[in-house]
Amino acid sequence: NQAFPNQAAIAMYRAQVAAGKLSHAVQTLKSNPSVLSPTDGALGVSAIHKDFVTKALALKPTGADDAVAAAAVAAAVEEFARFYPINPAAEAAFAGLRARGFSQAALIRKLWPSPQGRRAHALEIFRRLGNEGPHRAFALSLGGLSGTLTRKRQDDPERLSMEQKEALLEDAEWFMGVREYDHALSVLEELSSSKTFSSKFTPDKLMFLHARSANASSNPRFAAKRYQELFSQFPQSQFASQARRNYLLSLHFSRRHEAVISEMPKIVASNSSLQKSTRWLNYWSHYLAVLRSPASVVGPRAKFEDLVSKKPSYLGQGADLIRQEYWQARVLEREGNIGLSREIFGRIAQSSEQSIYRIFARWRLSRPSGPGESAVAPAIGSLGLLARGIEWTKGGPPSQPDWRPAELRTGVQETDCASAPPAALRFAAVGLDDFAQALFSRFRLGRNDSGRVLECALAAFAAQEYTLASQLGFRAIGGGWKRKDLPYPKKLVGLRSGGSLVFPAAHREVVEAVTAGLLIDPVLVYAVMKAESNFRPQATSNVGAKGLMQIMPQTGYRIASLIGFDAFHPDMLFLPEVNIAFGAWYLNHLYKYYRGDLIRTIAAYNAGPQAVDRWATQSGDLEIDEFAENIPFGQTHGYVRKVLGYMDSYMILRGSGDGETKGFAIGFGPKLELPRPGMEVF
Repeated sequence: NQAFPNQAAIAMYRAQVAAGKLSHAVQTLKSNPSVLSPTDGALGVSAIHKDFVTKALALKPTGADDAVAAAAVAAAVEEFARFYPINPAAEAAFAGLRARGFSQAALIRKLWPSPQGRRAHALEIFRRLGNEGPHRAFALSLGGLSGTLTRKRQDDPERLSMEQKEALLEDAEWFMGVREYDHALSVLEELSSSKTFSSKFTPDKLMFLHARSANASSNPRFAAKRYQELFSQFPQSQFASQARRNYLLSLHFSRRHEAVISEMPKIVASNSSLQKSTRWLNYWSHYLAVLRSPASVVGPRAKFEDLVSKKPSYLGQGADLIRQEYWQARVLEREGNIGLSREIFGRIAQSSEQSIYRIFARWRLSRPSGPGESAVAPAIGSLGLLARGIEWTKGGPPSQPDWRPAELRTGVQETDCASAPPAALRFAAVGLDDFAQALFSRFRLGRNDSGRVLECALAAFAAQEYTLASQLGFRAIGGGWKRKDLPYPKKLVGLRSGGSLVFPAAHREVVEAVTAGLLIDPVLVYAVMKAESNFRPQATSNVGAKGLMQIMPQTGYRIASLIGFDAFHPDMLFLPEVNIAFGAWYLNHLYKYYRGDLIRTIAAYNAGPQAVDRWATQSGDLEIDEFAENIPFGQTHGYVRKVLGYMDSYMILRGSGDGETKGFAIGFGPKLELPRPGMEVF
């Protein structure tokens, strides 16, 4: 099959395994190595592999030809074992080989002959499963932890040979790669007083790794010192530019904002790229310096005023300008200039941008009286899991609106989209969106033919192919999305069904059945689904997160254990009903832990509660909008904005449709409340 070779190979492999023709299946694997992928849950490949392994381990050759085939099959079983412990086929292969007499150490040497191969595989385990859970000890052992940390420590690193130093530096770098920063620091501190170096063991690289590990272990002051030593002593180092930027960031997260302001001109003077990448840090440091300085100290205030008054478009236009204006208004508000601050907040709230600052501006205009604890949901019991998923209470509360596009609410349940290939809709209906995408892209709808594009989008929506519907819906909107003459709510609801397609109520029955028992709004689940996978049930990230809400396998195992789902396997996360239930349960768990604070709930869903709690400690007395701006991880910083922006859009579309719906409203106080004590989070 020339159009879809991988799918054809999988179909062939499936048939060969089912028929017991294992040597033929091996040939298919050799000719099509991509079939071996353990993460392809779309067509149940993992289950096929397990069937193959089970039959292969039971194979008893009776003749010469059978022996050759058996050897080929055994080699394939070893290939599956190399994926340990990622999927059930690998687990079965590993267990089966051990049952045939291999000790674990001998099996490891057989499967991964070189130390580099063992470390690469251990790193793959961590990337797919994280550094928690029962696989952690195995992966660390595979990577050589015992050999590194049980060796005798040297008071004087000069007693080590250069080969030993090089090996230890490589160990430290590997530990950092798997986020075992305490182990990395232990090794780097031993090496830090070295006086002799080589081309592989260089002082600038040692300083850089030491500083990075210190930062990751919540010691930004020490990290700043090491970064400064690096670019001062080795200005031409390959690490010098990154060290300069990280030095400023380490000062920032040490809350030394005046130091950032004074050091920045010297650090970025001759580096245009660094100047550009630190522009917002400069602005934000001025803001925090004003915030943390007594009212009697005019220096920071004067510098901030000078910065924001010189060039209103300091950061550019559109969303960047809205961002700058919001924080200027927050300073005015804090200093008692309520009239001017509310004028700016009102302008931001009426902007045409999909922006988190619209939400924050409306929040400030509502003038919350102070911190308060939102009600939280009671503990969740078993979700009534069945063999294939979850038993739902059909239909949501009667107050839930019908979120389908208008054309599908008028009694027309299907749109035939005569202009598109019928096969595309059939593929979409059974979840084969890659086939459907290929066929739609080949059809090439005209650029200005938005009506036909909308028709196809509605057809995809009716077939429950929400990713395709969202993409085609955005095409149907065309230039309407860029209009600057309307506030965002009016613009969004004025885009006919386009908005409801770009922000679809995907898997609505499942979402509303799950959220009916939790104190979270369905729009939070929809927004997370859109941000995580854009509604692709078979989505798999490069770190192993699975399904619509991108749940890591170890998180799935933990949730399953807490709700009593003993039959759970990570491949079940590709089922929408399981993935949505687990994702909603986890959001509710975080929501209770943070006492109803959605900002930290969303941040923790992306980065983990341990990181969020560390950032909250570093943020000190910042309010919730300031905390959101201060998130140090770029990915999480953008993720919070994206999810809240999507929630805002869903809230607008769920409203009356007259464009007056304001969107998402923050329902908690401005201060960072302490998390709920004694509650376990993961």
